[in-house]
Amino acid sequence: MAVTSTVPARESRVNEFAENRAFFVLMAVVCALIVGAASGKGLFLMGGPASPSGPSPFSYEQVRPAPALAVRIVFVTVDPERDTPAFLREYMRYMPPGYVTLTGSAGQ
Repeated sequence: MAVTSTVPARESRVNEFAENRAFFVLMAVVCALIVGAASGKGLFLMGGPASPSGPSPFSYEQVRPAPALAVRIVFVTVDPERDTPAFLREYMRYMPPGYVTLTGSAGQ
């Protein structure tokens, strides 16, 4: 029966772990720098943070309420060869009341 020592193998694994740990810490720092630089560049290209008091292309001079909606929901087919009147009648059985379907020829 041969007796072998495991001490050198253990020391080797400890040294390997220390070397790998340093590599992973270095990679984490590099990744953080890249993400920070990319974020800063993105803000620079977009003109920085938006100013809440500045003009906006989406603002209106006078705010008005939306008009009341009284129009119906209209389903217009884009495939009249398949969406025949008979097919649309069957399809509308599954829709709420008030829906309207329209079909016609491809030219129409």
